Amino acid sequence: SLSRPGRVRLTIYDLAGRRVAQLHDATQLSGEHSVLWAPDGRLGKGMYFAHLQTEEGTMALKLMLK
Repeated sequence: SLSRPGRVRLTIYDLAGRRVAQLHDATQLSGEHSVLWAPDGRLGKGMYFAHLQTEEGTMALKLMLK
């Protein structure tokens, strides 16, 4: 949830730190938002990291593709 409008970036990285997907990079209004990610067949099973960056801060989340 964004408390104020601002730029939002959501990027997926593999374990080697390579960017494998840029899911969002745009200005968003304040409030709740969601992004649906359907990985294509070129990504293998394993661990990935979702990196969310806003003007309010950043966070990372581990993702496991099975």
